Amino acid sequence: MRFASIATEYREAGRGGRTDGFRFLPIDPERLRKLLGQPLIFQGLPYQVLDVIEEGPALVLRDARARKTIQANQHGEPSRWVPHTVTVAVLNDRRDDWNPALADLPALLAALSEQP
Repeated sequence: MRFASIATEYREAGRGGRTDGFRFLPIDPERLRKLLGQPLIFQGLPYQVLDVIEEGPALVLRDARARKTIQANQHGEPSRWVPHTVTVAVLNDRRDDWNPALADLPALLAALSEQP
């Protein structure tokens, strides 16, 4: 089954675990882990998937353009330059479809699912 079509199939089948008319899109954490190290476009900019947070679920993305930010130490003082990272929710606010800011995520997951 193509992973990108799961949202449509669950909406049509009326599954998802909620009783108020909304349906959550089920996410397999193992499939998300296949994204580690993969390039991904977020807000039109190139990023690389650095980590997967199962609760949420969310992706931690590192700026692939080598853009750096200053990291503060425990006292709030600047201490070093580190790659810019962002944490992005995988699902939209209603949790019934993919986050629109990650437009190429369904296609990337589908391509990774087809690989052995």
